[in-house]
Amino acid sequence: MASCMRLNSVSRLLQTSRCFQTCVVPASNQARAAEQMERYWKKNRDQNRPLSPHLTVYKLPMTAVMSISNRITGTILTGVMFVGPIVYLCGTKDFNGYIDMIQSWGSLGVGLVQLAKFSVAFSFSYHVLASIRHLTWDMVLGFGLPQIAKTGYFIVLCTLIMTAALMSL
Repeated sequence: MASCMRLNSVSRLLQTSRCFQTCVVPASNQARAAEQMERYWKKNRDQNRPLSPHLTVYKLPMTAVMSISNRITGTILTGVMFVGPIVYLCGTKDFNGYIDMIQSWGSLGVGLVQLAKFSVAFSFSYHVLASIRHLTWDMVLGFGLPQIAKTGYFIVLCTLIMTAALMSL
């Protein structure tokens, strides 16, 4: 008896629920809704409004930019660590041949080598320094707003110095 009463109250609840009333839209309302949406999108196109301005309107805080950069540099380093051995295993293992091939490209080859060197050196430098910063945060050190800004600028400066030192090797 009690289970029948529960089932009746559940079925009554489902019939009177606003979710079920609003989710099932009659065909006449669908056409009107589609027309309203088309007017809305036409107005936005005519006024040259962006589709989703959330990243173009707001200035990201430095900590967010640095966190994203730390993830990107970690991904770059992971890619290098996976692609390097694969190229070695699948390649001819003739490094002199690779060097000759790159030198035959002339200034383009030198530029590509310098770009690859810079990418790896910058990624390594930044990722190491930003990771040390995160480790200090894990020890609950340096959470004041002035300290966060100072350590952020310090990491950027040290990254540039460390990258320049690695590029000179």
